[in-house]
Amino acid sequence: MNTQDAFNWFYDAVLGLLNYFYTEQTITVTSTDPYYITPAIKAKLHLKNRKTSSTDLWAAVRQLTGRRQTTDIVEGIIAESLNQHYAHISTDADFQMPQCKHTAACGWLDVVSEWQVFRMLDMLHNTSTGLDNIPEMSLRLGSPVFCKPVALLYNKSISTSVVSRQWKSASI
Repeated sequence: MNTQDAFNWFYDAVLGLLNYFYTEQTITVTSTDPYYITPAIKAKLHLKNRKTSSTDLWAAVRQLTGRRQTTDIVEGIIAESLNQHYAHISTDADFQMPQCKHTAACGWLDVVSEWQVFRMLDMLHNTSTGLDNIPEMSLRLGSPVFCKPVALLYNKSISTSVVSRQWKSASI
């Protein structure tokens, strides 16, 4: 199995487990609810007890009412122009895939140990879900299970000098 296929298999397995055990929540609006209760409002009401700061509550109110905070907008700069700029400066037209070096790393040499990966996953900070759609909490709680396959992926990536496309993606 090549490196990219190994990464694809890992992400498919993790996302499959997440979808199996943590299905999407459905919101039901019944006839006993007041007329102004919509599924969006009911979902916000379910989450309201989890929100502790007034900033989060006001952001939810602004989202529901459609009001926006005023922000300074720079003319001519939009997300697409920034994406194009960074894609342009990050692309080398003369790039050629390097030959695999047999002296770079031995197959038996593990650069990253399972224990190191376990510690990294176990100490993840609370962050938003990235492009891989794997919540940090799932990685942190599943660190005893995920440390071995992730360590194998790290070591396979280093020994073959291949970085998976999942690690090359970024949202700017």
